[in-house]
Amino acid sequence: MTIFSSVLGSFFIPDDGAWFKPFGRDVAIIITAITYLFGQFVVRWIRRGSPSEKK
Repeated sequence: MTIFSSVLGSFFIPDDGAWFKPFGRDVAIIITAITYLFGQFVVRWIRRGSPSEKK
């Protein structure tokens, strides 16, 4: 997902230095992907621990 996002970002998002300060476009895409994946892991962890799933 991260690689695909980076490739699409390089094609469709201009590398505007002022917009992506202080990291740059590619690093901003990677940070967003890592945050998204961490959120998915947290939701799955909470969901796995819910009593409704332990029937």
